[in-house]
Amino acid sequence: MRLYAIAGVSSLLVKQDGDFSTLGFLSMPRPDMLTFVESRRVCARLRKAPRPVAVITTPLLASEIRDVQALAVADDPRRAFFDIHNHLASVTDFYGTREPSSIDPTAVIHPSAVIPPDGVFIGPRTVVGPHVVIQGRCRVGAGVVLHPGVVLGGAGFQASAFPDGVVDMVHAGGVDVADNVVVYANAVVARAVFDECTALGEGTRVGNLAFVSHNVRVGRRCFIGHGAVVNGNVVIGDGTWVGPGSTIADCLRIGSGVHISLGSAVIANLADGIQVTGNVAIEHRRYLRHMARAAGGRSPRAEG
Repeated sequence: MRLYAIAGVSSLLVKQDGDFSTLGFLSMPRPDMLTFVESRRVCARLRKAPRPVAVITTPLLASEIRDVQALAVADDPRRAFFDIHNHLASVTDFYGTREPSSIDPTAVIHPSAVIPPDGVFIGPRTVVGPHVVIQGRCRVGAGVVLHPGVVLGGAGFQASAFPDGVVDMVHAGGVDVADNVVVYANAVVARAVFDECTALGEGTRVGNLAFVSHNVRVGRRCFIGHGAVVNGNVVIGDGTWVGPGSTIADCLRIGSGVHISLGSAVIANLADGIQVTGNVAIEHRRYLRHMARAAGGRSPRAEG
């Protein structure tokens, strides 16, 4: 799409017209995306983007942004970006069209489940329990079990406060559930904001009342414990355990074979195979030594 084609949605002044194929945040850069820059601090991120992008910025910052495919200015770049995304997601097919829903004849669907007439694919031998709600674009593989009250494709927090109120971004992406996943009662898996998918890898389990936010990528054979919260754009490697009641901050990379103890708060990337404990979570053995010192005793043996 050409930048000039959507200039009227939010009163943009186009300085340099050009193409973009998606939208996104600089915290998760992708080629050919339209994004916004509202401070000099963010300009440094722009220079690290994988390819030149289309940018909405302020009149004062426009002269500092170079080597981009397209450039426009607005008094409030963030609000312009929100308005453009919501327009494209709500009244155009920019993020794609939905095919009619397809349910394999061997799938077992409870009569109270809510499945839209388009945008959903459900594979063979999958069980969809009572009061399950599926929204948006969702692909559910073979042998999946969705326990009562599960929501696939709900919305996560992606909102900003503006002088005239809070604006939520439409979630235009999808959810991809691989084969043999089990999602337990009342868990919510949000769909992605842009043209991507929140993904649950093969054999993964998501516990009761857990929340997996937009564009999270969970690897194979992972366990997301009861009541855990995985915030947006997190990537989790294969075979990782996220303990009950844990929270993972947004945009982090969690390695394979990681063990996050129950109730932990993770605010930094984690390498493969590490175990972390605590709020805020730190390396497990370091935490035990710290607690032992605080209690005036000998450090206990680190155990899983």
